[in-house]
Amino acid sequence: MRENPKISAADLAKMLGIAERNVKNHIKTLKLAGLLERVGLPKGGYWDVSDKLKASDKQAINKR
Repeated sequence: MRENPKISAADLAKMLGIAERNVKNHIKTLKLAGLLERVGLPKGGYWDVSDKLKASDKQAINKR
C-alpha cells in the first residue's frame, strides 16, 4: 500500500492470493490500530500508511 496507495482490496487479494473478504478484514484491523487510513473518496482516494501504533489502538485490536 505504500508502493501503490491507490490499490484496491480486490487487487490486493489477487496479489496476495487470498479472498477479498480477508483483505477487507485485515484493512479493518489496521484502521482500528491507527496504522491505515483511507483519504478521499472510495474510488478516487488513497491509503495513508502510518508507522506508529498508539497504545489505545493496541487495546482496540486485542478486543477484536
